[in-house]
Amino acid sequence: MAKISTTIVSGPLCADAADCRLLGSALFGESLEAGEVRSLRIGVVRDNVSEDVAPAVREACQEAIEALRAETGGAVREIELADIEPAALATVLIANTEGLSALSPRRLAKLDPELSPIARGFAKYRMLLPAAASMKAQRVRTLMRHRVAAVFEDVDVIAWPTVPAVAPLLQAPLVELPSGMLTADQANVRGAGLANLTGIPALSVPVGLADGLPIGLQLQAAWGRDELLLDAAEALERASGRRWVESLPPLARQAETTGT
Repeated sequence: MAKISTTIVSGPLCADAADCRLLGSALFGESLEAGEVRSLRIGVVRDNVSEDVAPAVREACQEAIEALRAETGGAVREIELADIEPAALATVLIANTEGLSALSPRRLAKLDPELSPIARGFAKYRMLLPAAASMKAQRVRTLMRHRVAAVFEDVDVIAWPTVPAVAPLLQAPLVELPSGMLTADQANVRGAGLANLTGIPALSVPVGLADGLPIGLQLQAAWGRDELLLDAAEALERASGRRWVESLPPLARQAETTGT
């Protein structure tokens, strides 16, 4: 059963921005040239996406934004970007309704019996999503594309925490935020969904650790500005002396020390 998605995108997972540029060039079929970014205009949003985050994440991301500003001789500008949370919901709705034309009761009945009951239930749930909700989500997508385009007339990149808290335990996928306890999926899509919805390029740069787990700063740029985005990421890596891209979690450090 084929599914065509315009929201779920597979991107490179690399050691640093340079490797990301190399793999991205191979995927694009053209070279993503490196440049030296100067006077970078960094847009920040004072909203739940940047404020309702764990204290350690907020502090690390704020320090990283200031380091990026200093490294590029740029400026930090507060921007208005309304309806980020409805946009996240639209992302989820579109992701779950795209490709439903290929799903039918007959196909559901022929699903592999080894498929888990949860996976079967989720497939059936997707068929119950109202078409009206999907259409409204597409209208939100159009609205957010217009808003993002307007924002990028004044800034080069948007910066906010990739996710609001470090990864929770697998057996208890909950994160504690200033607003209360949320599931990780519920919290993470707030900042991570905009690029998927609008199609703008985005990447996550490691900027710290909390409880031995990585903290990421998400940088987003306008359509077609992938090279600028990578240049900004490399500038941020230089600003930290590559401390975070070369850091290892405790388990990896232990293995490196013992040679196992």
